[in-house]
Amino acid sequence: MPPRRRSASGYRGVRARPSGRFDAEIRSGEERIRLGTFDTAHEAARAYDAVAWRLGRPRRHMNFDDVWTREQAEMLAPPSPIVTTEQRRRARELEQRLLVAEQDERVRLEWARAFPEDVAATEAFYAQKKEAKAKAAAKKKADRDRRRAESAARKAERAEKAARRAKRAEEKKRGAGPSMNMPTSSSSFEWTTTPVSDTTPTSGSSDFDWEDSE
Repeated sequence: MPPRRRSASGYRGVRARPSGRFDAEIRSGEERIRLGTFDTAHEAARAYDAVAWRLGRPRRHMNFDDVWTREQAEMLAPPSPIVTTEQRRRARELEQRLLVAEQDERVRLEWARAFPEDVAATEAFYAQKKEAKAKAAAKKKADRDRRRAESAARKAERAEKAARRAKRAEEKKRGAGPSMNMPTSSSSFEWTTTPVSDTTPTSGSSDFDWEDSE
């Protein structure tokens, strides 16, 4: 199993608190064991490595590579600030949990050495489970993106329809006013359809003579 990524504090198993101090914790199976709160991230990382040595973790899962024995790691770890009765009770509880985790880790290693095929099957199962989870998350994201795209398309369609309705209403409003159309040039000469010979005087007389004869 690859080592876990380091946290934002820069150390594995160390988490910064809003108060400016740092919590140290380590996993044992599915359980998280809290190791205490420290003034600096370095101290919390030293405490983490001491417990990691105790649980038989590989060195690549630790924070510092300048430690070669469990005793050295425990010597470099900061002392636990046990002051109150409640803190002593928590320290005893932590010690019991660490003993159980240490025993579980020893049993797991013995089982892994005795049944390597079961270890491979277990790792394959969790890898398949992780892959299925990633596929489900990708499908969920794709469905969410598709729904968002469909919603955006519907909104755009509604906006386009509303714009067309507004345009038609504006055109209808402009067309309902008084007509300002002027007669065309062809309609101004429609009265000339009567033949000229039927309306003019006899030949030889001018237009002025015809008007004077009245």
